[in-house]
Parts: sequence; structure tokens; C-alpha cells
Amino acid sequence: NSFGCSDTISDSITVHPEPIALFSGNPQSGCAPFTIDTSAVSLTTFADANAQYTWEIVDPNSNAILQTYVGPNAISYTILDDGDTVLVRLIASSPFGCANDTLELPFYTIEDPVAGFFANADSSCHPFNAVLTDTSTSGVSHQWFVVGTLFSTAQNPSILLTNSGTTGDSSYVITLIVTASSGCSDTAEQILTVWPNPVANFSATEVCEGEATQFTSLSTGDVPIVAWNWSFGDGTTDTVENPIHQYATPGQYLISFEVIDARGCSHQVSDTVITRPRPTADFGELSTCGQDTLCIDLPTTFYDLSSVGNLGGAITSWQWDVDNDGVTDYTTDTAVHTFTTTGNIDVTLIVATEYGCTDTLTKSYYIQSPPTADFVLDTNYGCGPLQVNATNLSTGTISSYHWEVYADDGAGNRIVLYSSNTASSGTLPTLQPSNIQDTTYYIELTVGNCCGFDTLTRTATVRSNPSAGLLPDNTLGCSPMGVEFQLDGQVNGSP
Repeated sequence: NSFGCSDTISDSITVHPEPIALFSGNPQSGCAPFTIDTSAVSLTTFADANAQYTWEIVDPNSNAILQTYVGPNAISYTILDDGDTVLVRLIASSPFGCANDTLELPFYTIEDPVAGFFANADSSCHPFNAVLTDTSTSGVSHQWFVVGTLFSTAQNPSILLTNSGTTGDSSYVITLIVTASSGCSDTAEQILTVWPNPVANFSATEVCEGEATQFTSLSTGDVPIVAWNWSFGDGTTDTVENPIHQYATPGQYLISFEVIDARGCSHQVSDTVITRPRPTADFGELSTCGQDTLCIDLPTTFYDLSSVGNLGGAITSWQWDVDNDGVTDYTTDTAVHTFTTTGNIDVTLIVATEYGCTDTLTKSYYIQSPPTADFVLDTNYGCGPLQVNATNLSTGTISSYHWEVYADDGAGNRIVLYSSNTASSGTLPTLQPSNIQDTTYYIELTVGNCCGFDTLTRTATVRSNPSAGLLPDNTLGCSPMGVEFQLDGQVNGSP
């Protein structure tokens, strides 16, 4: 004091630290959804100053508290919308009752791009060439997925979608993810449907030339088939379900067949059909009379000469009707038949190929017999010299004549006096007599044709002439002279 006196007292005073709210954001912005948690917030703790940490999520526009978390690591808030902002407020509380400390930091989401696209069709037939057109925000990158598999990074790609089945639709999820330079992305999806195509199939009858082919559709589809388009391979077409078509010429034809169902899906199939050529029936005969004449009672061989063109196969069946009664007489390629009556006859051959194609040929023949030799003589007996005339009375088809006049030399040998190959005998030689005995002459006619010959022989007898002979005993003397005669030489005949 003023008197210089002093005193001292000592005591301790405790000053408590004030609470400190301190944190940082790393990052403070992100793409929606942006979760604010300990991965985005870095908290500095002060163990001596802070007893409690309270987190408040605050709407900066209304200052409304959106969410409260208590605890240093309790914060976990997600900003769902892009282009949105919240304030993260940290309140540090003192264990000593000191005034709270507060720190606010803004956190916000970046505006996302908008993904969008459309396809050229929502559904189509197999194969579906889906052309995809991007409608997303500009300035983004693109990732296109089909059923989760990346197939393109182009802006406007296309993809071929298939449906290899015959029933049931195939669905494909097309996903587009677009990413902005900020790293934010958006996704758009669309389901595309691929319809199955109908299955074209048909059957066709195999026919012979001149017959119509029956085409039958065997097609199936997931929905009704409404159109059939046939191309027959010869320049003609049809649109009915089961057409009948006749080809002008035999051959192999490529058929194109398309079916279209009610959704416009189509399928085409090709196959060949064959119109088989018919055989050409023909036959010949082994005959001595040529092509149209046959002989009675002689075996005639008929042999097949039929032919068939390309694609016709082999001839495997023969039916011979040799007596024109409609009944098959022989079934081999060669027929041997003996005709027993003369006259006109038709012989028919029906041939068939391994494919059942047939042809028929009928040939007309005349069945003839050998001719019958006959003639008459105007005389067959008389004194010589004897002139005999012959008249030909032979019947039948005659192609050759042979006349012969002969005598027998007594030893069985002919002595031919005359021969001729004309229908008329002509002038026969004068038949000379014998002075010893009657002489028999033979007149023979042989007529023939391709079927054989016939011979007729007739005789003419020439009587022997009487012969006078005498021998006088005296041929010279005086008158009166007596002469005696006696028979001399060969004397024949009855005086």
C-alpha cells in the first residue's frame, strides 16, 4: 500500500478450450446419387475441446434441416437428384459447457447427362437389323449393351438381332449408358422383339410327261400364314396354297417357294421337282416277210426297241397283246408267238419305266399262209408227138413260180426238158413218143412266198407209136418174079 506494505496470495485458474468444428470435403461435388459419408468428409477431431459432433444436412434455400447425425462418423446422406446442393453443418460441443462451434460446407451434385434413344422399330421379323438413333444430351460418350454385353460405342449404331426358333418371340434389352466429361452418366433401356419367321416347306408329286404336278404346302408358322408365292422354274408362278401345275416338257425344275405370315415375316425354300419323260414304245419282229406280214404256224419273235430320254430311268415292264383281245399275253422284253389263223391282226406293246411312265404302240400285221399250187392240163394222154397246155390255178399270196417239165431216165434221175419262172407256164415243149413203150412226162409247178412253198406235179402219158418193118427175099428179078416178105425190125402196135 502507500505505506509500502505488501501481501501476496496465489490460486489456480483453469481455462477450458473452446470446441472447434473442423472438417473438409473431398470431394464436395459428385454425380447423383452422391453419398456424403466419411469417404467424402474428412473430420479433424479435438479430443480435449470437443465432446460431441453433430452433423446437420441443411437445405440452403429454406435453411431447413433435412437430416441430423450424431457422432464423428455418423454422417451418411445421399443427394439423389442431379444439380442439387446441400449444406453440411458440423456442430462441435464442449464437454465444459463452452459455446458450440459450427462449420458449414456446401456439397452438390453435378447435373447428369440425359440418355435417350429410339429404334427403327420396336419389333420385327428375324433377322431384325435394329438401327438405333441417339437422342441423349450432346457431348457425351456412348456405351451400348445388348443383354448386358457391350456391342458398340458409336453414337448411332445398328445391331442384327436374331430369332433362330420357329415358335415364340425373342426379346432383347438394349441399354444405352451415356457419360459426360464430368464422369456423370445416365442410362436408357428399351426392349426390342424379334418375331420368328414361318418355316416354308412343301411336297410335290413326281409325275410323267403330260401329267400335272400337285404341290402341297407343308409350311408352319407362329402366326397364321397369309400368302404363298410359288415360282415353278419354267417362268410361271402361282399364289394359291396348294397349286396344280403341268410342265410343257419333261425335265428337272427348281422350285422357289415363299410364305408370308400375318406379321409380314417370310421364309423361302428351294427344291427340285422332276417331270419324268415317257418312254417311246417301239418294237420289231423277226419275220421272213418284212415288217407287216407274218406267217401262220411259224414262231414269230417280237423284240423291244423302246427308248427313254434323260431322267426317264430304265424300262422295267413290257405288256404284249398279240391277238388284239385286250389281254396281256407276254410280259418279257421279247415275245415269241405262233399265229394259227390268217388275216389282219393288231399287236400292241405297252412299256413302263421304273417311275411308272408308260407308252403304247400298236402295229398292224397280215398273217398269211404259204400259197397252194394248182394247175390243170388240157390233155394228159395221147399219141405222140403230144402238145400239152397247162393253166395255172394256184391260190394264195404268191411271190415266185417255177415250172418244170421232165422225164425219168429209168434210174430215178430227172431229165429236165423245160423250166420257167413265170406265172403262166408258157408254151410247153412237144412231148415225143417212144417206139418201144408209153412214155410218162412230168409237169411240175412250185409256187412260194415268204412263208413257204407248195409243189404240184401232174403227168402226161405219150403212147408209143406203131413201127412197120419188112424184109423182101428178093429185090431184083425177071417178070413174073415172086417175092416173099417177112417182118423185119421192131414192130409195135396192134394192126
